[in-house]
Amino acid sequence: MVIYPRTKVRGCGEPGAALSPFHFTNTVIYPRTKVRGRQLPQVTQAEHLRENIKNIAHQPMRTRFLYLTTIIILVVQGAFNLSISQSQIRTVEIGKQVWTLDNFQVETFKNGDIIPEARTNAEWEKAYKEGKPAWCFYNNDPTYEKELRKLYNWFAVNDPRGLAPFGFHVPSKEEWDEMMVFLGGQKVAGKKLKHSQGWPENGNGSNESGFSGLPGGMRYYIGAFVKERKYGHWWTTTPLPPFYAWQYYLLHSDDALGFYSLDFGKGAGMSVRCIAD
Repeated sequence: MVIYPRTKVRGCGEPGAALSPFHFTNTVIYPRTKVRGRQLPQVTQAEHLRENIKNIAHQPMRTRFLYLTTIIILVVQGAFNLSISQSQIRTVEIGKQVWTLDNFQVETFKNGDIIPEARTNAEWEKAYKEGKPAWCFYNNDPTYEKELRKLYNWFAVNDPRGLAPFGFHVPSKEEWDEMMVFLGGQKVAGKKLKHSQGWPENGNGSNESGFSGLPGGMRYYIGAFVKERKYGHWWTTTPLPPFYAWQYYLLHSDDALGFYSLDFGKGAGMSVRCIAD
């Protein structure tokens, strides 16, 4: 268990770094190669381990012992990395809630499965039509990663494999509402959530909350990006069946905290913040 000091902003290390506790899960042990002209897929350690676990019962006793020993070592390693990862997550306390200070930027689910990156408009729209998770950089430009992190569709947010790191979850509409009430209500909460710099046209906030919200942009379900970065959008886990889900937004031209349910479908790309369990 990680014990944080009681301070306004907590945590250390690079923002958003190493959010997945099982670092070995993304290591490619069999790189892409061609055999007789056929492209072979990459195989990660996690996939390799899962496949071998299925066959343990059919292996000799010595082999089973070696596999089980390896699993124990990896679990211990994962627990150790968990404590490191948790201490690297920057957080801010707002009322009785503890929010992550940075937008999300992971590329894997909690179990190590890869979240697909959708670069083209066709790839992004295909993920929406098939109801599959996807992420992207704003405008497909990796230079935005340090400041804005990544955008995710709602299928990634709601995937049962878990987008948030251990000890955290993506907030519901009710949890966003609780923060909004604590900050004085919808009409004034936006100014307190917006960063004191980084917004265009004199749209900076007071950042009284410490949330440090920035205009991270948005991507429509068909793949096109909002051309001007004047808005910040964040998903909730609360759906509005069958096509929509609740999301909250900040505007450069308004001090309010807005929320939508019908304007953008689950295929839209938005930022994600997490809240402690």
